[in-house]
Amino acid sequence: MLKKRFDARAALLTLLCISLLLLTVKNSEIAANGVKKGILLVANMLAPALFPFLVLSELIVTLDAASLFSKYLARPARALFGLSPAGTSVLLLGFLCGVPVGTVSATTMLKNGKITKAEFDRLLLFANTPSTGFLIGAVGAALFENKGVGVALYFITLLSAILAGIFLKIKDGNLPVIEKADTDTCKKRISLFSLITAIRNGFSTLLGVAGFVLFFAAITECVLSLPHLSPLFATLLCGVLELTAGTTTAVTLLTPEAAFLAIAFFAGFSGLSIAFQVLFIAEGTQPNPLSYLLARLAQGGLS
Repeated sequence: MLKKRFDARAALLTLLCISLLLLTVKNSEIAANGVKKGILLVANMLAPALFPFLVLSELIVTLDAASLFSKYLARPARALFGLSPAGTSVLLLGFLCGVPVGTVSATTMLKNGKITKAEFDRLLLFANTPSTGFLIGAVGAALFENKGVGVALYFITLLSAILAGIFLKIKDGNLPVIEKADTDTCKKRISLFSLITAIRNGFSTLLGVAGFVLFFAAITECVLSLPHLSPLFATLLCGVLELTAGTTTAVTLLTPEAAFLAIAFFAGFSGLSIAFQVLFIAEGTQPNPLSYLLARLAQGGLS
């Protein structure tokens, strides 16, 4: 039974890869144009907005600086989400800085032995929301020409993530807390090499994330070139594949009210591109892709 299930999954993935290959070969110029758009997106929006957060969030986690703020939220986070104080730091960074900073922080915490694997798995499911800069600046101010729309979208996705976290706490209860072995650990790690390591790791993560953005930009451009697609179906396809393309397509093809609803779903779900980015960052920690996707779908529906 297991062998048949594995073969069916492999056959489905092979069919999908062949279909995407044929689609890009048939539309090679369109795919290339998509990559060019992806490069502009990385250069103009992703790198400036994301790279500083990747570096600083790793420094904050390494130096345990987030504990200065998270200690005031530790009890509420324990009551609502069953998290430890260290997990609360990850949640705070994920909610404030957005995806994939939450995943980077959780992965660093796990590797440093500050959270358990169970807590990492729980954080991965809900501590990743689109950043305030993207929703308020790019979507609200730029696309809708109304920052209030972006603010509303941010709090909608934040509330859906909070509800998902509360559900996980009710379902599985509190998580174990790892006691600090040495109260001076933070002081021992403060050095110039902490900054060097954070910059190196942050840039490496940025390159990986950029690769997924370029790939999905090419695929999304090819999908939009397909004939006889209704505006709603084209928008849904783009949004499921890639968040930025989905939001732009929604504003272009749909009415403002329909676009707002579609973008609320896309922001909660975050798109397959971000899903792959998160799983790439969490590589080596044995994340569960199916659980992650189901959690994102649930948050998209809630949003």
